[in-house]
Amino acid sequence: MEEMMNGMWQRLISGRANQPPRRISRRTVVIGAAGVTTVAIVGEGAFWLIHRLLHSIPQGTLLVTYRGHSEEVRSARWSPDGGRIASASYDHTVQVWQAV
Repeated sequence: MEEMMNGMWQRLISGRANQPPRRISRRTVVIGAAGVTTVAIVGEGAFWLIHRLLHSIPQGTLLVTYRGHSEEVRSARWSPDGGRIASASYDHTVQVWQAV
């Protein structure tokens, strides 16, 4: 009874007081479930691939060397979008690099 009253209040609030409650078709449920399943499978596959690639590179392996500072680099940070790296050096310069 309480659930029925909650549904009636929802219809009153949304301006559908005289309309019967809408039902979701089986087709909508099946298509939605298929979409969620597809996203889960593709997402898990991408995660697995990246995980395998990252773990295939031994820790401490040098991937890229950026040259430009005349002194030792004391700090480096990634941009929020991951597209650039900012580095600060003891030569009193800051450089922004395109990430490879």
